[in-house]
Amino acid sequence: MSLKTLIRAVDPIDPRFFNQVSQYAHYFAGMAVFLTIGRFSHRWMWYLLPVGVGLAALKEFVVDPRTENEATRGSDLEDFSFYCLGMALATAVVML
Repeated sequence: MSLKTLIRAVDPIDPRFFNQVSQYAHYFAGMAVFLTIGRFSHRWMWYLLPVGVGLAALKEFVVDPRTENEATRGSDLEDFSFYCLGMALATAVVML
């Protein structure tokens, strides 16, 4: 039995735990990008917020269904919402 076959037969990743970690990653990724943008220019945040939402939607609803592992694949809408939550919170923090 090859190593690839063994890995596919025994999936060591707990999908619920992986989904929770994934939501944190989506949230912090959206937040980190927009905190970085806000560090350099507040005005650009307003222009780039729709671009960020569009890129997050493209990644979650087009790319991920084709490329993610079925065992660890969570909800696309949930992932997208955590990206948007991170971007929105970062925008709010920078604007305060």
